Amino acid sequence: MTDRSDPRRQRGQTLPLVAVFMVVLIGFAGFAIDAGHWWLTKRQLQSSVDAAALAGASQMPRGWSIAQATAQANYAQNGQPSDVVSYHNTTAMTNGDSVTVTATRTDQNFFTQLFGIGSTNVTATARATIETVQTVTNGDGIMPFGVMQGTFTYGQSVSLFSGNSFTGNFGAIDLPVSDSCSDTPGASAYSNNLSGANTICPVSVGDPLPTETGQMAGPTGSGMSARIGSNTDTLSDVISTASGQPEVLKQSPRLVLIPVILNTDGSTNWPSGKKDIQVVGFAYFFITSYSSKQVTGQFVQYLQNSTTGDTSGAYQPSSGSPTVVALTQ
Repeated sequence: MTDRSDPRRQRGQTLPLVAVFMVVLIGFAGFAIDAGHWWLTKRQLQSSVDAAALAGASQMPRGWSIAQATAQANYAQNGQPSDVVSYHNTTAMTNGDSVTVTATRTDQNFFTQLFGIGSTNVTATARATIETVQTVTNGDGIMPFGVMQGTFTYGQSVSLFSGNSFTGNFGAIDLPVSDSCSDTPGASAYSNNLSGANTICPVSVGDPLPTETGQMAGPTGSGMSARIGSNTDTLSDVISTASGQPEVLKQSPRLVLIPVILNTDGSTNWPSGKKDIQVVGFAYFFITSYSSKQVTGQFVQYLQNSTTGDTSGAYQPSSGSPTVVALTQ
């Protein structure tokens, strides 16, 4: 008769349980290692599709083919050649305003191969949307000049302020300044707006702003001198076009944001005397030269990135307004 209390028999029953427990434990550990690797791959993929979608969306004003090519080139720099990637022109706020990038990568498994799972497909998707900026703030470096709406090309020289006018207007406008955020006319306010001494209140597309009449020779010269000082930056020092689009290399007091305007009658003619004009957009210019009666700049681009306090809405490709891109999925 066998004694069930025999310690040797109890040891014999424990060994199979330990073996099963060890197998389960190793299985869990193996799954955790594979799951960690899947998570890392997901993070890498997500970063790559995010960057590609944003790069593509920034080029939407140039058309879908260029936007898609830009997204593809960007992904090629960050992803892996074996990734399966798709690019689609999608909609978020208005028709065709977004670039959606989806990438799938096949991950070879480690321990889960023991259960017949040799590989796992990991997928990530990102959608970036281009939006039209409706309001800009002082952080954008807005200046009290107005440029009539037109077709500008990169590097084009444009007169921002000129002493040769027969309407009493030479290119200057009144901007709303703190504390009251009202249009403050006069030589002193205009000069401080040029130099950056005043805090400019938000300016929106559609705003009517009064012109600042007269040559304003002294205020223009002193305001521009205070702003630029001894700065000797050139356009190529500040802006790079190596990627096919203007990119800011460094901040410069010469890089300024100018309201794009129209006469309230819808024409591109300056009104006669002190009258309102209407803001229809914004554009960056690089100040190349200035004097008391003349300020000249080179066109750079419409605003590509908004600053804190800016507001945006549905993309309006024909408005000439600045744009911003953001991940919306």
